[in-house]
Amino acid sequence: MFGRLRNLSIVFVLGMAIVFVMATTYPPPIAPLTLTGGDDVVQFTVRSASNQVATQLVEYYDAAGVLSAAITADGNFQASDGPGSNVMYAVLNELDTGIASAGSGFVGINIDGNEYYRAGGGISSFNPNSLDIDVTIRTDDGTQMLHINSTSGSDYITLGSSSDLGGLVGIDGGNDEQQLIVQGNATQTAAILVIETSAGSDLFTVDNEGDLFIGGRIGPLVTGVVVDGVTTFALTTSAITLDCTGVETIITITGGLNGMVLPIRHHDTECTIQDSNADTADTIDLVGGDLAGLDDLVLQLVFFNGHWLELNRSQN
Repeated sequence: MFGRLRNLSIVFVLGMAIVFVMATTYPPPIAPLTLTGGDDVVQFTVRSASNQVATQLVEYYDAAGVLSAAITADGNFQASDGPGSNVMYAVLNELDTGIASAGSGFVGINIDGNEYYRAGGGISSFNPNSLDIDVTIRTDDGTQMLHINSTSGSDYITLGSSSDLGGLVGIDGGNDEQQLIVQGNATQTAAILVIETSAGSDLFTVDNEGDLFIGGRIGPLVTGVVVDGVTTFALTTSAITLDCTGVETIITITGGLNGMVLPIRHHDTECTIQDSNADTADTIDLVGGDLAGLDDLVLQLVFFNGHWLELNRSQN
């Protein structure tokens, strides 16, 4: 009989210890719960008390006992860094993590017309019409791919770096590759590229067949070329003025492109352009032999199949 009482005492003491541990552990350990719906009705309902004063109606703790998510008494869902944040913070935190180590910036989100962003470890709202924006998107190795800046007096988007190239949109090439490609649709009938005035008038158009249309005039840059003791010069523009420091003879002009028309204006009488019928690279085939320079003599050449042909000349 005393043995049974002793066993009951042990069970009673163990039971009281378990109750004490459960009463002092927060949150209390809860066994797994499974609900299997039988009808098309709400399967789980939690209703607050009429005198509910606790902020959280439902709480979730991770294995370390840290509060990770909650539903408040007024129906808000909170997550991530505890009750002081919310589900939007969790989303923004994940987005922001990708750029936090690479550089400055912010991540924003629009909910029902209200703008929010994460900065300084919290959520803030802002007026998008008055906020300064400075965002950089980088690759895994830290290479800057896109930079958007909208600050007082400076608005620009740059691809390839964070530099302000002076325009609203810029491409800063980082490798020896094509920097801009515009590819038409397989069924493209509209123009592929159109540049307009502020009033919507077309200035520059590339149609779907590659034809180029210009709403104004084409004005080539004019470069002055000075020949001093050589028989050739290289083109850097498509119109030149020609001067010689002494009596010089020009035999070749390099840098021509097929179909290119080159106006040459003589500034003195010391430059002679040599006539060649050899059709060799960059030579000049004139009408009537060598052309001695005269002040304000204009000679027009065209480049075909690797050499120059005279179009016309005029003494002004």
